[in-house]
Amino acid sequence: MRAHLVAICAGLVTALAAGALMTSSAGAATFVYVGNAESNEVYVLQLNPQNGDLAVIDDAPPADAED
Repeated sequence: MRAHLVAICAGLVTALAAGALMTSSAGAATFVYVGNAESNEVYVLQLNPQNGDLAVIDDAPPADAED
């Protein structure tokens, strides 16, 4: 599921990586938040500005989900 999510975001990652490499960095990390309409989860991914890779930092279950 996560691999599929990352594949869907490929265009977004390319655009973000290009923007991150073209601007001067103030030391702030770049995060991408992706919502999954089927499961209602929100994935938090961190963009590596050096190579454009995404790393899954966290995933938040739907608010109405039971633990």
